[in-house]
Amino acid sequence: MHCSTAAHIVQFVNREIIGAAGQLARRIIKTVAGQYETTTDASNPVWNTDSAAKPTPYYEAAGAHHVEAGSLTVYDQPTVGPGVGETWRANFRSYVICDKKVVREVTWTRSQTSGESPKYQVSVTYADRLPAWANELLKAQGYHPAL
Repeated sequence: MHCSTAAHIVQFVNREIIGAAGQLARRIIKTVAGQYETTTDASNPVWNTDSAAKPTPYYEAAGAHHVEAGSLTVYDQPTVGPGVGETWRANFRSYVICDKKVVREVTWTRSQTSGESPKYQVSVTYADRLPAWANELLKAQGYHPAL
């Protein structure tokens, strides 16, 4: 996809730590984008804006990226460091903005169980706007609107 104006990524993250007995654990996660609690109820994820450039909501404002003639590539490898018997998951919803319009939603997860290599799951779907919860979260967390 080629954008005639600057492309952007607005990304949201929630993290899960699953103990050996299968329960979700409450912990505080510290990242370059800030600190937040892990999700303890899978049906009610604790989403956080994934931007280290507050109040700018775009991931690429401070995250590793490459811009080239109407395109944007971001590089993100979230830390997952499970203890013995644990599984850690970093779940993302990323919204691609091209020509000042949302055009794609990328849902992806990086997970790792102790003693194993990290695993990834990715899906891409068409989108034409940020969901209401995303706009509300940006505002509540002190970020400018994405559009």
